[in-house]
Amino acid sequence: MTAGWQDTSADNFFRTWLTCQSAYNHGWFCDRRIDAAITAARTKQATDPRAAAALWAAIDRGLTNCAAWVPLVNTRQTDFISARVANYQHHPYLGLIADQLWLR
Repeated sequence: MTAGWQDTSADNFFRTWLTCQSAYNHGWFCDRRIDAAITAARTKQATDPRAAAALWAAIDRGLTNCAAWVPLVNTRQTDFISARVANYQHHPYLGLIADQLWLR
């Protein structure tokens, strides 16, 4: 089982969730200027990745300033372990990685 966003590209994330035509957006957020900037960044990505990265950063700032995406949950997880436990590892999505533990 995997958790989290699998395709970490800005293009995939922004187009999936924060464009006017997004299937997941349901019209809750629509800014044609942001959509145009996403199109420009996608076009630039193939020929000039560095310039595209600057465009993606500007899009991210614009979306942040619009408060287009506001997290409602900040999950926390607490693992209680014995002093005898060694090699404790925590995965950001899955939590405790039990098969990596060993006892002293």
